[in-house]
This record gives sequence, C-alpha cells and structure tokens, in this order.
Amino acid sequence: MLYDFGPRQYDPFIWRTTSQDPHAESYYAWSPYSWAFNNPIRYDDPTGNDPGDKVLGFAAALIDNAFGGMTNTRSVAAHYVDDPADFNMGQDMGDVSSMVVGVMMVEGGTGAAIGGGAVSVSGVGAVVGAPVAGGGLLVAAEGAVLGVSGAASFGSQKGRLNGEAKSKSHGNKLDDNPAEGYTLKDKKTGDTKKYGETTRGEDKFGQGNQKRYSKKELNEKGVEYKKEVSGTKKEMHQWQNKKIVEHKNQNNGKRPDLNKSDY
Repeated sequence: MLYDFGPRQYDPFIWRTTSQDPHAESYYAWSPYSWAFNNPIRYDDPTGNDPGDKVLGFAAALIDNAFGGMTNTRSVAAHYVDDPADFNMGQDMGDVSSMVVGVMMVEGGTGAAIGGGAVSVSGVGAVVGAPVAGGGLLVAAEGAVLGVSGAASFGSQKGRLNGEAKSKSHGNKLDDNPAEGYTLKDKKTGDTKKYGETTRGEDKFGQGNQKRYSKKELNEKGVEYKKEVSGTKKEMHQWQNKKIVEHKNQNNGKRPDLNKSDY
C-alpha cells in the first residue's frame, strides 16, 4: 500500500518514496528519493517536496539572532523564498532554538566564569583560571544576546512573510513598477511548466535577454522562457495567480510542475 502525499508517494514497507523529489535538481548532494534531508525529526516535510524554505528560514533566524537582530539576513533570505509558510516555520524553529541555546550558553558560561574566577582568586591556578573566567563571561554574554534576540524576534514575528509577500521570492514588492508575466514551457512538449512574473524580463533587458533565469537554469529544467503579458507588479501577480488557478481547474487541482504555490 502506498501513501499519497500529493507530489510524492511513500511505501512504508521499504521505508522509501517511490518517486523522486520534484525539486531534486536543487539538492545535488542528496538522493532524489530522500525525504526531509533524511532527518524527519528536525525537518518537517509533509508533502515530500523539498524543505529548503524551512532550512533557509531556520538559518536566517539563527544568524540574525546571533548578532542581536541587527542584520538584514531575514529580508535578504526572503528574496529566495518560494513557500512563505515554510520560511515562516523555519524562522519559528530558529527563534525557539536561539532561546534554548541562549539559555544553555548563559548557564554554561556563567558556571565557567564562576569556576575560573574561584581558581584564579585562590592564586593556585591564576594563569589558567583567569582565561577560563573570561571565556565563560564571553559565552554567557553571547548566550544572552542570542536568547533575548530569539525571544524578541519570535514575539514580534520578525521577518515573517504574509500572503502578499510571496512575491518577495524575486526580491520585489507588490507595487506599480513595470513587470511582465511569463511562462516556462517544456522544450519538447510545449507544456506550460510554470506561470511567473518578474521585473527582470524582456521588457527591461530586450527580447531574449531576460535576467530572471540563466541559460544554464533553463537548460537544466528543459524549458524555455516566453513573455506573455506586461503590466505593473501588482497586475502581473494577479495574472500569475489567475493562470495557476485556471491550470488547476483544468488538471484536477494540479499546479504546473514548477509552481510551488498559487502565487
């Protein structure tokens, strides 16, 4: 018996999926049949599609918290997000982990500082005790920064993306800047593999010179870029959503292969 998770099917008797991850080309170091990076306890991957946005959100949150929330790591990472819900979940895990690790660092660092200080004061091991105490204080201080920043970020939901922010996967806001709607079509069959919108298309750079995808990316995916319509960023976002929904209605609820969401 197979369990159908949508993009992939799982066979419990062999503990493996029977089909490849649709986004396997993004993770060459992993088997295309792996699930949740072979670590389902750490990475949530309910459909079998890659958990990359969760990992990205987790890493962005940890880095930002390590520097006291004074970086733009989360907003930079948001430019590469395909699934905002996964990205947000990753940030939640990163912020919670920061709080837990921060507390452990404070406790461990404080203990080392006290112990090192005691040895140093005794005069018996001043040469060893002083550096240990100093290092403990540094660890405790960084733990405090990490933990406090994690708690603040989690409480304020810093860096989380809402429905409209899904367009940030291309680094743009939904505004009135010129943009174009495009399709990625299979070179062999002509089937539409993706509906998208971009401000870095042929309208800006000339026919055949769009900058949304490199030639290597298009060749690896076996598709060609075709401009369909022009308008504002808002309008093209709406056009993209409309075309994906139409495709789903005509294909039993299935999106084009390269569209991970309805936006």
